[in-house]
Amino acid sequence: MTRFRLWTTILAAPAFAATLAAVGCGGGGDKATTSSKPTASSSSTTTGGSTTGSTTAPSEGPTALEPQGFATIKGKVTYEGTPPVPEDIHFPENLDKNSRDVCLMGEHRDQTWVVGADKGVKNVVIWVRPPAGKFFDVPADQQKPERAAVTVDQPYCAFIPHVDILFPTFYDPATKKQKRTGQTFEVHNSAPISHNTNWNPAISLLDSGGNVILPSKKVQKIDVLNLAATKPNQQDLLSFKCDIHKWMTSYIWAFDHPYAAVTKEDGTYEIKNVPAGSKLILIAWHEPGSYYTPTGPGSNKGTEIGPLTAKEVKVINFDKVSK
Repeated sequence: MTRFRLWTTILAAPAFAATLAAVGCGGGGDKATTSSKPTASSSSTTTGGSTTGSTTAPSEGPTALEPQGFATIKGKVTYEGTPPVPEDIHFPENLDKNSRDVCLMGEHRDQTWVVGADKGVKNVVIWVRPPAGKFFDVPADQQKPERAAVTVDQPYCAFIPHVDILFPTFYDPATKKQKRTGQTFEVHNSAPISHNTNWNPAISLLDSGGNVILPSKKVQKIDVLNLAATKPNQQDLLSFKCDIHKWMTSYIWAFDHPYAAVTKEDGTYEIKNVPAGSKLILIAWHEPGSYYTPTGPGSNKGTEIGPLTAKEVKVINFDKVSK
């Protein structure tokens, strides 16, 4: 968990601040490598494309990347130096006893840095981006997400999982629109107490925010990447907070392609079926708004890799990640 709640822009896109309701989820700030706020990175999310056949976007925009087979990128994110020890959350003095007892039953440590015994860093999001002037034309056999339904739960007083990814849409050059993959996204409250779910996008042009009280055993369905249906190269970062229990935070990245992963408990990741034959941009993001390259701190511009070859398994480690 982290304590900041503002958003930055994707490349040159303007930032839009979401207004909190009286019961909205709030938070403080945290130190970041490139920013003190969570940031989203993308190739242009507001451009069109040219019409030179069924594999191109609308006029004067990016064209489809033509893969020469598919490859796998895998590796590990490792903390450099002595990892920080997650601190226990200090509950406010006015927190009622029933809520306090429920909160103590589950995770109640700061989740900003979750580092394993072998220094593997959990909850780092890693993805690839097409080169300038291109978009991913996701082949038919990759258009169905591995997970038909993605859920964030609040079993006690923490969002679980703390960080996740979505693949809700892909750009269809035949219709020149984003097409739904059928993947659903819901926030659940399985706790015996009420929670407040307040979500905000990094880019208001792509997603709407929301702010609802979620009573015990209730569910909130959230639609993602739904405001710019005719544009390729869409991705957004949604941040979740709870104002009833202000330390609760969660982060969800949404992409219009399946070429992304979140590091596991041991810091490992794997991105399958990555288009081969063209240079790509590899990006690694961690919760404090920090970006990393395989050799150290980076930016939302990412790192150029490839071209990959068909069926290649490319190992790319990030071993200089630190607070």
